[in-house]
Amino acid sequence: TNLTVRNLFIDGAASDRDGINLWKGTGAHLHHNKIINAVYGIGGGSDDASNPTSATIEDNCIDNTRLGITGYHNGSVIRRNVIKDFTPAPPAAGISGQLVNTTINDNTVTNYPQGAGIGLTAYPPRPNSSNVSITSNILTGNGAGIYFDAAATLVSVSAHCNNIYSNLVYGVQNLSSAIFDASGNWWGSATGPTHASNPGGTGDPVSDNVDFVPWKGSIISDDFNAVALNTCVWTYINPLSDGVLNMVGTGTP
Repeated sequence: TNLTVRNLFIDGAASDRDGINLWKGTGAHLHHNKIINAVYGIGGGSDDASNPTSATIEDNCIDNTRLGITGYHNGSVIRRNVIKDFTPAPPAAGISGQLVNTTINDNTVTNYPQGAGIGLTAYPPRPNSSNVSITSNILTGNGAGIYFDAAATLVSVSAHCNNIYSNLVYGVQNLSSAIFDASGNWWGSATGPTHASNPGGTGDPVSDNVDFVPWKGSIISDDFNAVALNTCVWTYINPLSDGVLNMVGTGTP
């Protein structure tokens, strides 16, 4: 409970494990970590749905990781993370899982060409995602910017003020029968997204059951500067009495 994990460099090469697994943790704060070459970058929540995790996950860099930030969350904040560059076959997503009462904002997810920037899917017995706000993210270069499977119910799940462009197949792909509120986003063109109901739209395609009207007519400016953790050699320091796992270092790996 109330664990802080910061300034870690984790290389998960040849490992079938999480970079960081919060499991049943509550009140955690994960920030300024760099995770590369993992299967699961940051995970949490029990498989049997008995215990979700709650955490603030911010300002992390996650590279070449199949599922960047994932798991069963209730009351989490996922913001200002940079998640990128996983090209193998799916399953793959920058941000995914079963999310309840969770906000996803100011993240950049790019270059998941065979996966999704954000993918919310069913994983029984965990509940379907609900009450999720997706705002001010940059989702580009992915197979789909946002993806929902056929089991999605999309109760109070919405996406506004995001830059969703140059994704390979869909800006938003919704396989469910629920209507997804994706109004007020930039789709890469002033004409709006490509869909049969929007003749002349040349932006990223959207599937059926996506409410994209109105849309932004130009890219949405954002003063968020992606955190850069590219030049560090890490040295272990014992956990502090306040529960902080602290890593420090200088130089170039």
